[in-house]
Amino acid sequence: MTEITQKDIDDFKQIYKKEHGKEITDYEAREGAYNLARFAEVIYEQIIHNSHLEKKLEKNPNGFHFDDDGIYSCCICHASISNKEIWYDKNGIRCIPCQKSNRVKSDY
Repeated sequence: MTEITQKDIDDFKQIYKKEHGKEITDYEAREGAYNLARFAEVIYEQIIHNSHLEKKLEKNPNGFHFDDDGIYSCCICHASISNKEIWYDKNGIRCIPCQKSNRVKSDY
């Protein structure tokens, strides 16, 4: 987790004033800087995750079972899916029934 320094708070306050024309308190700036840093961390984690999937897809061009502990939505039928119910290929995350029926996003 990112630690927010006083310099980060001061920088955030300066940028906020420039963009919005008003001053904010240190508390508001700390909260804003923390939220911004956490958002960047989440985006970075997702980029890394997607990069791993794309590398695995290069080795398995027809797709593969997506073995993740998370809960996802099928990009076709929008069902909630998890564990071995997940198939990943160039069309995205799908449930096994949609994968077996060979449906793709353009079918809808």
